[in-house]
Amino acid sequence: PAVASIELINSLVLRSRMLKEANQRTPDNVPFFGLDSHGNLTLIHKPELNPAKSAPPQPPSPKITFFQQVINALKFRFPRVFGLVNNLEIFSAINFYCNSYYDKMLIRTVRNLKWSLNLGETRNVDEIIGWHTSVYATDPPRAWQEAWEITEKILLHWNNDCKKNGAKLVVVTLPYDFELQLDIKKEYFLYTGFYPLQNLDMSYPHRRIEDFCQKNNIIGKSFLPEFFKYRDDHKLSNPPFMGYKCDGHYAPHGHRYLAECIVKFLIDNQLIPLN
Repeated sequence: PAVASIELINSLVLRSRMLKEANQRTPDNVPFFGLDSHGNLTLIHKPELNPAKSAPPQPPSPKITFFQQVINALKFRFPRVFGLVNNLEIFSAINFYCNSYYDKMLIRTVRNLKWSLNLGETRNVDEIIGWHTSVYATDPPRAWQEAWEITEKILLHWNNDCKKNGAKLVVVTLPYDFELQLDIKKEYFLYTGFYPLQNLDMSYPHRRIEDFCQKNNIIGKSFLPEFFKYRDDHKLSNPPFMGYKCDGHYAPHGHRYLAECIVKFLIDNQLIPLN
C-alpha cells in the first residue's frame, strides 16, 4: 500500500474526489488503505472499477537535454546535411549514448573521487530520486511506522480470507538488486551524490515481515539469504547482480533463480502436490 500519514489522508481523498468530479484520472499516490483515529485499518480510496471511463493521463512533456539542443541547432543550421541522414536516427543514437555516458560514467567517476576524498554531505534525497530508504530504517519515522502497521494489518486480512476459503497464505519477500550491494553506503553515494541520513539495514524489511508472519502463524519466507549466497558463490562483485543496469527489475537469470528458490520452498514445506 502507498504510504500516507493520518494528516495527509483527508487531503489526498479530497483531491481524488475533486479529480473524479472533473473527469480526470486519480493520481497514483492516493493510497487505498489508511488508519482511522482509533488506529483501525480503513479503506480510504476505492480503486476505479471502470478505468476505461476515466480520462487518459496526459503524457509528460519530453525533456530536452543539452545534447538534443545542440543537435536541433545543427539541424536548423544545416538542414540539407541532416536531411540525408535523418531517417537513420543516428542523432538519436548519439544523443542517447552521450547522455548515458554522462549519467553512468562521468557523474559516477566524479562521485567516486569525492567518496575517496570524503567530500560528501548528508542529505535526504528520497523524494527527489523516488527512493524510499526509510524502509531499511530499524527505527523508522512516523509515516513509515504507520505504513508498516497498515501493511501488517492487510496481511492479517488476507490470511483470514485465505482461511475462510480453505487456502494457505504464503508470503515471500524478494531481494531488490540494490540490497545485494557489497557497500550499501558507497553505492547510495554514487547514485545520489550524498551520504544517507541513517544507517541502512538491507535485511530489516525482510526480517520484520518474517517475524510478523511467524508470530501470526502465517507462512513467510525471505529469499535474501539465498541471493546473498548466490552472489558470493559466483563471486559477483559489481552490479547489476540479478537485474538490469537500467532499472531494478530482475534479468532472466534473476527470474530463474527466484523461481527455483520458490519452488524448492513450496516443495520442502509440502505446499504443492508432487503427483
